[in-house]
Amino acid sequence: MKAERENDLVDVLDKLLSKGLVLNADLIISVAGVPLIGGNLKAALAGIETMLDYGMMEAWDQRTREWYAKEYATKGGVPLAEGEEVILRTFGSFWDGRWIYPTWSPGFFYLTNKRFFLFRKEPAQMLFEVQLDKLEGLMINMETHFRKEREELYMQFDCGETARIHVSNVRELKDAIEKTVGKQLEREIPAPYEQYPLPEGEKIDWAAKVWYLFPAMGILAETWRPGRLCLTNRRLFWVYRVDNEKMFEVPLDKITGVTIGFNAKKHGISAPEKVLTIAYDGGSALFGGEEKRLHEIRIEIEKMIPQKRILV
Repeated sequence: MKAERENDLVDVLDKLLSKGLVLNADLIISVAGVPLIGGNLKAALAGIETMLDYGMMEAWDQRTREWYAKEYATKGGVPLAEGEEVILRTFGSFWDGRWIYPTWSPGFFYLTNKRFFLFRKEPAQMLFEVQLDKLEGLMINMETHFRKEREELYMQFDCGETARIHVSNVRELKDAIEKTVGKQLEREIPAPYEQYPLPEGEKIDWAAKVWYLFPAMGILAETWRPGRLCLTNRRLFWVYRVDNEKMFEVPLDKITGVTIGFNAKKHGISAPEKVLTIAYDGGSALFGGEEKRLHEIRIEIEKMIPQKRILV
């Protein structure tokens, strides 16, 4: 029973951190049955990454990062092995997926003649580390962060795993790593959240970054969420980029219509002006993004579906 309660608690924390919770309450204070004071309370509870993803607490996040970089720029040393020399040092963060709620872990990156690592000085902790001879590939990719595009560095290791790195000087870091190892490491690397486990015989033919109007659940209203829409030889599915969770999927033979029109749902963050509506047996789903990209998605879907199923 204890183990079951612990698992339930983990599930609750996971839902709270990744998806959030909105609380609404009406408070009335009465004396002798006479209402005197009324209050309306509204609160949003979620993990920091989720809050930032929806445009909340951005000023706090910026101040915190600036303070961290300034406060610890000159403090203490880093653990170096004998004969190890620092070639490049820069402040940044890496996408840490080891925990219940994946998040960006900040600190100082160090490139030495032997390894590349992320070290946090207070409390002292090695957050990320890789020997240079384990690196097999590097790729700079544009990612959307807080609704703005930025460059991130993807690293692929000899074990097949991939890491996401963000620093302000991405290209300088990539060049310095390649110069240190003495060879070019540029290659096409799929993003960690693009590496979906697929059944045998199924493959992703096409994918695009779009917003998905996530339906209302419980007390949570429907909201636009960023992610990737993937088309395979069997189905269409959308994956939330924050936690790599698949939140929508439909078999190709169940799709009945693909249309593009103006957005009648103006609420929410980054709600696009036009939306792609995918109708299927039993419902429909809305996706938003650049109009040109939406038309490309429509064309790709219609290529994969028998024309007799499309009711445009």
